[in-house]
Amino acid sequence: MRGWVVAACLAACGRVGFDDLLDAAVPLADAPSGPFGTPVPVDMALDPMEDDDPTLTGDMLELYWETTRTGMFDVFVSTRTAVGTPWSPPVLVTGISTSTTEASPEISGDGLTMMFTRYLSTAVLQDIVVSTRATREAAWEDAVPLAELNSPMNDYAAVIAGSGLEIFFHSERAGGMGGRDLYTSVRPNLASPWGPPVPIVEFNSPGEDESPFLLPGDLQVLFGSSVSGNRDIYLSSRAGPGQPWGPPVPLAGINTPADESDPWLSPDGHTLFFSTSRSGNSEIYQASR
Repeated sequence: MRGWVVAACLAACGRVGFDDLLDAAVPLADAPSGPFGTPVPVDMALDPMEDDDPTLTGDMLELYWETTRTGMFDVFVSTRTAVGTPWSPPVLVTGISTSTTEASPEISGDGLTMMFTRYLSTAVLQDIVVSTRATREAAWEDAVPLAELNSPMNDYAAVIAGSGLEIFFHSERAGGMGGRDLYTSVRPNLASPWGPPVPIVEFNSPGEDESPFLLPGDLQVLFGSSVSGNRDIYLSSRAGPGQPWGPPVPLAGINTPADESDPWLSPDGHTLFFSTSRSGNSEIYQASR
């Protein structure tokens, strides 16, 4: 895809770790560019069920994603001891996954805050919620809804900019151009609530536009869109925060006639995780450059 409803958290949490991944990253001008190599499946996430929406901690040692392997969408996690070593067997994330649907996880760089989507009651569709934990070994706290962003329709996949003053997500709320559209909200400072969400007109289409992920510096964004018919991953740039986004371009080396979406790029810009249906159902793949 990186405020809160509780005022105390707004004042004390600041950026709540989502920009840790960005602030520790190499400057955007020094990050690798150009096309990615051939994508390969993340083996531990391969199974007959749906697996998508990958998100990792900044050290790339914890991988979270949504999957239907329990019979409904839940959040699972796999860990590893170092980059390049095998992933552990996937396990359900207790404290995040419940008897209802949880999806679209977005973990902070420090691994202490997660935004995700949950059915909060039978009277509403999916809403964006946030949970925190004291340490990487601690249990997740009860999730709190991001009331300023949620609507009576489905809202998903929130990610906070490195500045802490912008948030991006997709929604099926009324007034959009298609089934899913991309929205943004801003706030004047870290202690203020988020302002009214507005559509990102440069990205939205009659198709499905979804799953934003901001690159270091907040001047480039990856997202998924079905504007061409199937879902593909696109890249767009802007001159500065608050400035218009440039025309989205397909991400070189990634897209196929199958569906690709849900991008997550490593802090150093070398490794992309994403979901794709090229194997027949949605699975998590990675590509390097």
